[in-house]
Order: sequence, then structure tokens, then C-alpha cells
Amino acid sequence: MDEDETRKLFSEGKSAWNRWANGLLREKPDTSIPTSQLPANEQVERERLTQDWQQRANVVLRKHIFEQKIDFSGWLFPGFLTFDRVEFAAAISFNGCEFSAITFHGVAFKGQLDLSRCQATELKFFHARFHDATDFSGSHISQEFAIQSSEMHKPANWKGMRSERKLNLSGSTFHEGADLSEAMLEGTVAMQGSKFHAPLVVAGKDLHGSNFRSASLHDADFTNTNLEDANFTGADLTNANLLGAHTNTKTIFEKATADGCRINRYALECLKDYGELSDGARMKMAIQDDVAILRQRFSGYLRWMHLVALVAFIFPYAWFLLSKWGEARFFDNPAVEHITLAEALCRYIYNGGVNWETGFDFSFSFVIFILGLLFNCLRGIMLWKTKTLEFQEEVRGVRVDFSLVDPIFEAQGLRRLTWGTLQKIADKAVLVYFLIVASNTVHFLMMDIPV
Repeated sequence: MDEDETRKLFSEGKSAWNRWANGLLREKPDTSIPTSQLPANEQVERERLTQDWQQRANVVLRKHIFEQKIDFSGWLFPGFLTFDRVEFAAAISFNGCEFSAITFHGVAFKGQLDLSRCQATELKFFHARFHDATDFSGSHISQEFAIQSSEMHKPANWKGMRSERKLNLSGSTFHEGADLSEAMLEGTVAMQGSKFHAPLVVAGKDLHGSNFRSASLHDADFTNTNLEDANFTGADLTNANLLGAHTNTKTIFEKATADGCRINRYALECLKDYGELSDGARMKMAIQDDVAILRQRFSGYLRWMHLVALVAFIFPYAWFLLSKWGEARFFDNPAVEHITLAEALCRYIYNGGVNWETGFDFSFSFVIFILGLLFNCLRGIMLWKTKTLEFQEEVRGVRVDFSLVDPIFEAQGLRRLTWGTLQKIADKAVLVYFLIVASNTVHFLMMDIPV
């Protein structure tokens, strides 16, 4: 359809447009039988009919200005839709629309752009300018989603956006960054030459084989991201976070700027020749060896300090249990009033060691016991994990694949609980714990003894 016909049909509104679109859809050539299975003369005829139909179905609109807010929701687009050097002065919505392919070339979006829940084979923006918020939430692009050589001034909503084959953001500038943490990126990602003036967030995504050549990725979040075969040649990764990222011998950082870039030592060791990072570049990185961090807190002399504190905590209760052990008997017909050894210990703990013979009587010492017990369980887990990692390194002779950002449990609802979370809790609680132990010890030292 030529441009004059397009403008006229646009002006007639949604009903007239959809009548035209439905008529074309009824005329669409049947392609249910593969072309290769048709006789040669029928293949030529099908190709001719398909090209003729596609030419009539395709819509191109050039150098047009939409002054008012426009809502294309519910409009039908049987062929390719192209906006060339068009200006949308107000908000525009394609909410829930379906496209074969839609392209915006040199388009200015001065109002909000809503492409939420739309479905398209291809969705492409070239040299576009987004001056207001953009909504891609829930959209599904089966082939290529491209925003190239464009400029986005406001943040976009990527939640639930699904890109099956390729997401291409090359050469674009994102003034407010881009949070792709809740997008579904099932294919490759290209961000060659892209600039993010606020953090790019792709934590936990599979970016295998992605291209970040010459991209500006200040403060980007690649936590727990698959970066195998990724190319960061010439990229600026200043203060980026690559903790927990997975790399391999084909991940390249040649000529990349990585000042303050956080990365696990294991990820560096997986690179060939350190990903072609120079010695000087690595010296400016914040290389983190998480096994060494755990060893610093839960190994060596500190391990003995933890054990001494643990003994000091359980000693009063262990001593009570042992002192009463010799008095304990199994009676069929007891001659005197008695309680079980387990109940006696529970009373002793609950009462803070005072008047346990007469029954349960709450003491604040029980609260101290509970807090101490919880901390010691946490401490035991961290001591066990540290010793396990040390043993694995000793047996293998190389560093183990461990990061503090690794989840403790693989279940989806529990993945937010990481080893780093436990380590931070242990760090903050250790002083409180020593005060608890001191308080508990003083409490039991104040018991009277006969002289």
C-alpha cells in the first residue's frame, strides 16, 4: 500500500483499517504445503502471489507528525509496518498488538511508548530517540529485537519481555541504564558500542556468546551471569560487578578497562591468558577469592577461637547433664518423686539454672541461650563449608568454583539466600555473640556454692 493510501486509511480510523486488514488476511496465499514439495511451475506462481500480497500488505509511513495521543491497540497489521522519520509528539500505544515485523527508523518518541504484551517476529528501532518512558513488559519477539544507534532518555520497563533469538542494543545510549533482570533473554545479546550512563543490570542471565565490544558498562551488574564465549574487547567495565559470573577460555577482555571491576579469582582462572587482560589491568581490578574470605574468618587461629567460644557456651549445660547422669536410673516402680534427665535439662535451660527442681520458671537467660544456639548453628555451617572447600582445594591442587553470591539452595524460592548473606550475618553477629557468651558465663559464675 502506498503512502497516500496509508495516510487516508489511517485518518478513517480503526474500523476502516481493520476491514482492509481482514480482507488482505483472507487473500493471503496458502503456505501450508512446503514450497519444495510443489511442482516447479506452482513454486513460481506461489512466489509471485506471495510477493504481490506482501507488497499490498506492507505499510510504510514517512515524515509524518502525530500531534495527538494515539492508541493502536486492537489494530490489525497483516504485513510489515515501517515508520520512517516519524514524530510522535504525544503518547502512543501498541498494547497487545501482533506484527509480522515492525520497524522505526529515525523516529522521535516525545511521549510515552507502550509496546507491552505485543507479539512480533521482528521489532527494530534505528536512530530512534526516546524522550519519555517506554514499556516493553510482556512483549514476545520471536526473531530479532533491535534498538540500534538510538538514544533512550528515560528508563524502559523490560519486565517479562521475551527475546527468543537475538537482542541487539548496539551503538545505543541509555541515559538511565537498563534493568533486564526480569526479562527473558533466550538468544544472544549484542551491545557493541552501547553506552549506559546508569547501571546495566543483567544479573543471572545467560549471555553466552554475547558481544559487548567497545561498550560503556560502568557499574554494570553481571552477577551470576553466564559469560562463556562473550566478547568484551575494548569495553569499559569500570566498577562493574562480575561476581559469580561464569567464563571460559573463549571469554575475551582484550584492551578492556576494568578499574575496580569485581570478579572472582576462579572466573579469572577460567580465562585463557586471563582473557588477554594485562598485568596492569588486573592489578586495578577488585579480584575476590571467596574461599580466602571464608578462610580468613573461619580458619587458622580464628577456628580455635570459635571452638573455645562454643565450648564456653555449652559448658554449663554439659556440666549439669554430666553431673546428673550418675544419678539417673531406669525405674519400673520409683519409690520417690522423679523427673527424666531430659526434663531436668530443659528446666535448667529455661530457668537459667535457678530453682529447676520445682518446675519451669522463665528466666531471661533462656533468651540468651536461644540467640546463642542460633548463632552457633550458623557458625557451625560456615565452619563446615570452609573446611569442605579447603579439603577440595587440597585434594584437587587448584582453586574450587565457589562464590559468596552462589545460592545455598537451588530451589527457586530460596535462591536469594546466598553464602554471602550468611557470612555477613555471621560478621555482624559475632560481637553480639561474644557479649552473649560473656553474659551467660557471668550468670552461671554468680551461682552460690557451700563453703
